[in-house]
Amino acid sequence: MKYLITLLVLLSTVAFADTRVDSTMAPCPLLDSEYVAVPNINTSTRLDIAKDKLRDDDGLPDGIYHYVCDYKLTKYGSVAPEDPNTPVVTPPDPNSQDPNEPVVIPPDPNEPPVVSGPLDARYAALLESPNLHAYLPMNNPQDVCEYTRPCKNKGEINPHITYDAEKNAFMVSLSSASLNSKWQIRKYWESLDHRNANKVSFQWMYMMDDGYLSPGSGLQNHKEFQISGSSEQLQFEIQSRYSQTGPDAVAIPTVRSYRPITESEAQDKDPLSSWGPDLSTVNGSAIDNWQPGGDTAIDKRQLPFPASAHMNPDYLSPFIIRANTWVTITVQFEFIDNELRLRIWMSDDDTPPTLIIASVREPGKGFLLSNDTSVNSIYLQNWWLESNSSQTSNLAGPARMWVRNFLVYKDADIPLD
Repeated sequence: MKYLITLLVLLSTVAFADTRVDSTMAPCPLLDSEYVAVPNINTSTRLDIAKDKLRDDDGLPDGIYHYVCDYKLTKYGSVAPEDPNTPVVTPPDPNSQDPNEPVVIPPDPNEPPVVSGPLDARYAALLESPNLHAYLPMNNPQDVCEYTRPCKNKGEINPHITYDAEKNAFMVSLSSASLNSKWQIRKYWESLDHRNANKVSFQWMYMMDDGYLSPGSGLQNHKEFQISGSSEQLQFEIQSRYSQTGPDAVAIPTVRSYRPITESEAQDKDPLSSWGPDLSTVNGSAIDNWQPGGDTAIDKRQLPFPASAHMNPDYLSPFIIRANTWVTITVQFEFIDNELRLRIWMSDDDTPPTLIIASVREPGKGFLLSNDTSVNSIYLQNWWLESNSSQTSNLAGPARMWVRNFLVYKDADIPLD
């Protein structure tokens, strides 16, 4: 693998006390043995996706290929004498559109969505909002193929995801640690970010069966759902932490952001409590959800949590995913006064909508992910049903998850009940 590294540095003769370096990674082209770009292969920033695309393209012969990535580092904050000949450093736009990506047309707010298959009354009402930006009901077998690349492009049937008519949902069936990326469901829409939206809200439902009960599942963690940017650049994911629950509960939901956290609340302690390491970080590692004041009952914590600890006020314990129970998750990003903030609510069959991630520093506001969106923002263009683990452990046996009723609103809240 060959890496081309470009350093963009504003030179300075003073100390670096207030300087910082941000990094971006442009989509990495796939080249043939002569370093000529391979046509009709979408670029990506993930090696595993590039390998899948190369493997799945029957028109490419055997041989040597090169995956060339360009990391660009931009240094800020050094004080340098003004020089009219100094070039202006403009960070690359991580939201630039790959010409090979599908052209996405958002729903026309003046036309009702055309949906094939049955809809529950609540979801049907949500689809009538003029703020609807994207949706995927997951309510018919045809859409399993439509949103699975090898099926749509080559007619290969998805061996892990089917439509379950009884639950009116897509059903994911796994017997190993991860769903191969080629079989993941991916929904695209017209990209949203701080430049064209004030607020972006997501909502979907999912349910996991007894096969995911830990520690019997054998897994420690799953990257369950991904919200990604242009060229499938990783942005934000919802995780399931199986290691935090006992044998009668599935997992604790956590989040992971792939954006820089230089100026964010992520450098503080856990979002809904002050319990946790002094510098727990949302970038690259999970952040748990806790009820406010969680550090007032450290001696009462039950790790791993049993199902009975779900939102238990005696233990100030977190939202816990339990088996065979529909969970609704609502994820909201706000772009306000040049800031990027996050709120997440969860509910299930027995639990009303509960705010599980919000600001610690400023109650009533969202969790601060960035205090300057001109430098660090988030770019939202596609959603993955991912079910992927980076671990070598496997499920103890077959496990199933059902997913349905995905939607995106622009500049509006999605009703929680």
